[in-house]
Amino acid sequence: MSALLTFEGTPATMCVASGSHDPTPLRHVWHHVQPHEAGGPTVSSNLASLCDSCHYSIHRLLWYVRCQALGVPLYDNQLAALAHPPRRAQLALAQQGSRPELAHPARVAMLRERRRQVRAELGIPPDL
Repeated sequence: MSALLTFEGTPATMCVASGSHDPTPLRHVWHHVQPHEAGGPTVSSNLASLCDSCHYSIHRLLWYVRCQALGVPLYDNQLAALAHPPRRAQLALAQQGSRPELAHPARVAMLRERRRQVRAELGIPPDL
């Protein structure tokens, strides 16, 4: 996976998750609000300009939000990151990207099947 640096010839030049950074970010990227891997299109309504640091944080938070939605247990530090994210705008973008009605049905089915397989490998009953 590579970061999208330009969209329709326009570079990402600011971070919508934070008004200011110290030190100044080295790079900005276009973030797919609904992840590209989950069927999110590369269109302006699904893109947000972010610095690399916030981009990473949003994907980390998105992973935690998705795990919660699928019933995957999280560690205390992961739950703490959701309760007290570095920036509220980061969590808001992560939550927006995890909206189930935007998810690609085939990707959701694949994730559910993978969850079932992992639970079976770990000996966790399917009803927990």
